[in-house]
Amino acid sequence: MVVLGIDAAWTENHPSGVCLIRTIEDNSCEVIRASSSYSSFISNCNNVEVKPVGSKLVIGEIIGALKSFEFDCIAIDMPLSNELITGRRSSEGKISKYYGAKGAATHSPNSIRPGKLALDIVIEARELGYTLSLVGEESYGKSLIEVYPHASIIEYLDLDYRYMYKVSKKNKYNEWKDLKPEVRDDLLKTQLNKLIIYLKTRLINIDEFLPLLDLNKKYTGWQLKEYEDIIDSSFCALTGVDYMNRRTIGYGGLDGTIWVPDKRKIFDEISE
Repeated sequence: MVVLGIDAAWTENHPSGVCLIRTIEDNSCEVIRASSSYSSFISNCNNVEVKPVGSKLVIGEIIGALKSFEFDCIAIDMPLSNELITGRRSSEGKISKYYGAKGAATHSPNSIRPGKLALDIVIEARELGYTLSLVGEESYGKSLIEVYPHASIIEYLDLDYRYMYKVSKKNKYNEWKDLKPEVRDDLLKTQLNKLIIYLKTRLINIDEFLPLLDLNKKYTGWQLKEYEDIIDSSFCALTGVDYMNRRTIGYGGLDGTIWVPDKRKIFDEISE
């Protein structure tokens, strides 16, 4: 099974993480390619010294760049629907109801963000043979699904509250706000490293794409954001694998569904 995970920016101005994985034996997967932007993923050229740039997602270009692989599932962190999204859907409401107390309520989409950008993705995917999977209209063939890394991380790591690892939030987390800047930086790097260590339990070669951050090294904000985006896209891809293996729960309806790992099924199967 081959799954593409995309941590999609809601505008074309910001880069998006991309991770392509395939399943191997014993519930493990391997990373085929991963990058912090569409352009570097397509060109297979990751330059850690060059800041990634944003561009529009064209799924056909990504598929065309890896012609030797047939994708079974495309899992995207972006509101998706078969119609133009103009406001909150049932999926945002249900996710926020369940995960709000865990600090992981969703943002509200509208006709501008992501607006037509999201609809274009669904239309292009449909033309390429991928069906948007919704509660009540599930697809387990060539599937397109909407995922939410915050919820996936909560389930995979069996957490009671949202994991703190967002680069843009390092000065806003209540638990960190009274700490010195250098301490917050070290905490952020440690938190990102813990996610990489978890990913290693299921993505056996993730360290080839995400080596652990050096706690003694100074990184720019965008370099850490690259790590965050690739990590998020990796969790998107893993959620896609678990969706295809019927190990997810769908929150929403025909206006859009967010698929979240079902930790009970995952833990039971991996421990067998």
